[in-house]
Amino acid sequence: MRAPHTRPAPPRWLTHPLHGARGLRGPVPWAAVARGALGVGPVLAAGVAAGHTSAGVTAGLGAMFAHINDRPATRATRLVRIGLPALAGATGLLTGAWLGTLGLGTWIALALAAVGLVSGAISAIGPVCSSAGVQLMVACVVGAGMPAPEPPPARAGLLLAGATWVLAMAWLPPLFKGSVLPQLPLGGAPAGAHPAPVDGRPRGGSRISTTASALRSSGPPRALPFDRRAPLRLTRRGSREGAQAGPPDEREAVAAVYDALAELMAAVGTERGQAARRRLTAAYDAAYEALYAHRIPLYRPDAGQRRLRDLLAVAGALSETAVTLLWEGEPLPTRVTRTPALLARAVRTGRPPGPLPAPAPHTA
Repeated sequence: MRAPHTRPAPPRWLTHPLHGARGLRGPVPWAAVARGALGVGPVLAAGVAAGHTSAGVTAGLGAMFAHINDRPATRATRLVRIGLPALAGATGLLTGAWLGTLGLGTWIALALAAVGLVSGAISAIGPVCSSAGVQLMVACVVGAGMPAPEPPPARAGLLLAGATWVLAMAWLPPLFKGSVLPQLPLGGAPAGAHPAPVDGRPRGGSRISTTASALRSSGPPRALPFDRRAPLRLTRRGSREGAQAGPPDEREAVAAVYDALAELMAAVGTERGQAARRRLTAAYDAAYEALYAHRIPLYRPDAGQRRLRDLLAVAGALSETAVTLLWEGEPLPTRVTRTPALLARAVRTGRPPGPLPAPAPHTA
């Protein structure tokens, strides 16, 4: 008996782009899509229209390299993530083009091997330096193997010009907001209230109150007082010390995690849960990139940035609890689901979050 004929399925890496937004694990980065459409193509077209095809190709190459490092992050993060590899790429192109003019013949392989050693050493420093090391090596090989009428310094400048064009677009206000998180009602239980746990079990109340203590405290950023009984230090005007934490872009990134957490908690027990979980993961990744991944060696965060890191760590612990509740599938009370929105507002404004629900006495 002949086995039924089955058509071979194409590999996933080939069909993935055809799935569109359905193939993504998070929200579509429409701003990056727009920058991609306006990056390489116009730069290359301008060079061809001006009769300088070689210059257009070099500048387009710089824009393409910049797009590789253009990921969802704050504007300050993009400056480092795009700018530092672009400088390394320009250095590599300059070095490769200069080596190409020396007439080394086969000995140029040894020179490229030396550049490869430098590239590997740079890549071992950190994530951004890894991108810089790769671009240094690739641009050096391109410069050595692709002859062009422009002198080496001009070619390096054109590569930087293409990357600068993408970086300039990245610094513009976002054209697309992606997914807009719902504006949950602000407010909460009366101060000092101790609501009973749902079904006899705590529903994240303990971790919610922990986060509230972190945001309401004015202690040192590296040692946030998680005890609800921790004293609050006030300034002479009655405002809380250290309210503003970090640059606005980084505060917004951390606040977006709490917004996504609020959306996830509101979606527990509904069909929107998995989509909300993916948005929370994307928001947390973006905040982590903003606070950690793009940092270069010898960088020392200030007090505000250290406080933001602590708030992100608390959000990460809360997220683990929220995901556990998501898998349980039982809806959460409104007084709990709207609390992360209060915390997000507190991160953005630096003001106290207001009355927050407290855990039951036996869960504290």
